[in-house]
Amino acid sequence: MRNSCVFLALFLVLFWIGSINSQTNRKLNAVGRELNDKYRMALYFERQGLYDKALEIYRYLFEQQPRNNQFYNRYVDILLEKGAYEEAEEAVNLKLQLEPSNVEARIDYAKLQIMKGDTAQGIACFSRLLASARYSEYMCSRIFNNLISMGIYDKAEEMIVDVRRRLNNDLYFALELGNFYQLRKDYKRALMEYMKLYAERPGYYNLIRRHISRIPVDKKNVFSLDSIIVNNRRLIDNPDVYKLRADLFYKSGFYDSSMSLVMTLEREKGYKGTDILELARKFFRDGKYKWSEKIYLSILERNLFKHVHLDALMGLANCYFEMVLSPGLYNPFVYFYPDNIYFRLDFAYGVSLKGQKIKRAYSIFDSLAFYVGVPDLSSDASYKVGVLEYRLKRDFDSAERFFKRAYNSCRGADKKGKIAINIIDTYIARGDLGGAKQKCLKYLEIFEGTPTEKLLKIKMSQVLFLENRIDSVLSMKNDLLGLISPNSEYANDVMEFFQFIDRFYTFSDRVGKEAFGMFVRAEGLLHQDKLTEAFEIYRKIWEKIGEKDIAMASLFRMAQISLLFDRVDEAVGYVDPLLACRCDFSEFAVLMIGDYFVSKGDYKTALKWYEFFIESYPGSLLIEKVRGKYREIEKLAGVSS
Repeated sequence: MRNSCVFLALFLVLFWIGSINSQTNRKLNAVGRELNDKYRMALYFERQGLYDKALEIYRYLFEQQPRNNQFYNRYVDILLEKGAYEEAEEAVNLKLQLEPSNVEARIDYAKLQIMKGDTAQGIACFSRLLASARYSEYMCSRIFNNLISMGIYDKAEEMIVDVRRRLNNDLYFALELGNFYQLRKDYKRALMEYMKLYAERPGYYNLIRRHISRIPVDKKNVFSLDSIIVNNRRLIDNPDVYKLRADLFYKSGFYDSSMSLVMTLEREKGYKGTDILELARKFFRDGKYKWSEKIYLSILERNLFKHVHLDALMGLANCYFEMVLSPGLYNPFVYFYPDNIYFRLDFAYGVSLKGQKIKRAYSIFDSLAFYVGVPDLSSDASYKVGVLEYRLKRDFDSAERFFKRAYNSCRGADKKGKIAINIIDTYIARGDLGGAKQKCLKYLEIFEGTPTEKLLKIKMSQVLFLENRIDSVLSMKNDLLGLISPNSEYANDVMEFFQFIDRFYTFSDRVGKEAFGMFVRAEGLLHQDKLTEAFEIYRKIWEKIGEKDIAMASLFRMAQISLLFDRVDEAVGYVDPLLACRCDFSEFAVLMIGDYFVSKGDYKTALKWYEFFIESYPGSLLIEKVRGKYREIEKLAGVSS
């Protein structure tokens, strides 16, 4: 009985202690949650630029938990940014009293001395901290970056030199020091540091090449920079040095020298072809198609490169393709909601099918399209033939056949998705909107849950729009806006499209809605390349409702079609009402006419239109672009006169 009482008493005591601990833990957890909530609020204020509000919270948090490094760091950082050195010094000193070895506080103390004007004391503090860390790269990096951020460049460099001497390591911090010299625009010393590191650590080649690529190179300094690489005797037997040199000459515009060096590299490596193909593709990416063509032809002329002849053939055809379908070709249709996927016409205008380059592109792509040995090559070639059939020949049946061939043989969901959109476009171009809709539904099942699904839903809304089923389009609005993230490349297109519908349909009267339906029919004809028929409908809209609502968009379309047929006076006549009402289309109409005259070589007339734009729309988002055009064409006009 007595033992039972003892056990009962012991149990009660333990229960009481446990309940007290539980209550204490709950209180601590509640305090922790409160502080974390305040910390998140302070971060929010800081991101919004409300630094005073953020500082007030950080001050409170630090007072509550001075050992918390997150609270301390944010509190002191803002104090230093605001120049509140006295309060910052109090916080730093308190932190050091509590934690004498705290690295952040020691760094802040040194920074504080420099900011207060005692540079020598600050540098001494940094030196002691670096020595205590045994000159570790981490600590050296922290101090080096802090010194640079405060503009104390000489001391930052001296610190690295001193550490190298102490450690007897001339490579110490070579990459960082090279970047530092780039910052100081001492490009020769930067390159010396990079090459010094590369000589000792060839495995760093790709990293070092990326850093060297950031050095500004021109015709004045390329030879002095090249001599630094050439004179590095430790790299004399390394063939990749030729590529580094080729990069320098490429950037400076000495393309023949770059090509020659890469050919030497190929000889040293046994003519594998990878480096010369890389150079050809680089020219291609940079829009230097003639140089890319020259290299591909050179590869095809050499049997030593026969194992990469197929790649070279495809590359050569791509060069011809881009030369013919260059974005530089004038196309008046690009000025109506520029680049918007709903209104964009992908036909190429003003391109002769009799040109040698287009014939060569057709011939090469057509032969590679049926080359079964390399599926990816065959797929890419089939796709390019489909594009040429669609954009140039307007043979939509043939385009569909080649697109389907490309779709069936290609690998990768993204590629297939892109081709699926092209297949749907062939149905739209034939006027078969029912077939286009069925294709959309089919591919939506196949690509459900992939990035292509978004594009297919956009395409479905476009098909419904061209069917004049506006209510069905509007029913998709929330789904599309919810599907497309604000950072998506299609977000602006979708927003513009629905704003267009709201403005010219939703808020229109009965007559306006009828005119909008006519406009949609005309848009469908544009997508079928039936320009004359579309023009007649746009003209009827203008006659029907005059200078209001969708008629202004119709006028813009009429001006575009007129320019395509070189009826410039007629186009200017359609543009005049747009300029008088200063509507949304006015700015692009002026730019369109100015660019037209540039395409015809009439620079003086083009300048008049650009000048009119600059004077009439000084607050336009396009103003800098137009000023740039004006300056560029002004030079051409001077040369031509």
